[in-house]
Amino acid sequence: MRGLATLAIRHAAHHWGRTGVLAACLAILVSIPIASRWIGSAFEGRLRARAETVPLVVGAKGSRFDLVFSALAFRATDLAPTPMRIYEELRAREDAE
Repeated sequence: MRGLATLAIRHAAHHWGRTGVLAACLAILVSIPIASRWIGSAFEGRLRARAETVPLVVGAKGSRFDLVFSALAFRATDLAPTPMRIYEELRAREDAE
């Protein structure tokens, strides 16, 4: 077994260019799935954080697309949360009309 290891080391040393290319290919082969999983989880974390910060969007009657586009371009601000009571009052007012 020791002779086989010596033979493998001597072969790798003699064909150093071929061995280097093979080692680089194996490193790339192993690193691509690891990197894609890391990048994917970071992207998922950012999307989930953004989804949690987007509030319920209530707007005046008009173009629903304006409301959607303004919600998509949401930027976090230091506004205090609106109580559910105000939403219920608006909903009751809408139902009365």
